[in-house]
Amino acid sequence: MTIDYDTYANKSPLQKAKILSKLTPENKAELMVTHWRRWLEANRHRLNGEQLRFLEEEIAYITPELYRHPRADEEASVKRSREMADRA
Repeated sequence: MTIDYDTYANKSPLQKAKILSKLTPENKAELMVTHWRRWLEANRHRLNGEQLRFLEEEIAYITPELYRHPRADEEASVKRSREMADRA
């Protein structure tokens, strides 16, 4: 199953959860990247350079590998999440 961002965004939270469970890792990554790019463009004027760089790095980090199970690099992913949370 695949779905485009606009169709997904118009679903209820329950529908979104059901849809996400059926999507490919590629489609999940595409939805997340689209969401964050749109948010960034809508809010770019309010952000400083450091905030922009942070968000752009986070968007670049979103790949299908993040949504593959089981993830071989789970420990590294947790460490990176903590580092990014500290930076944020």
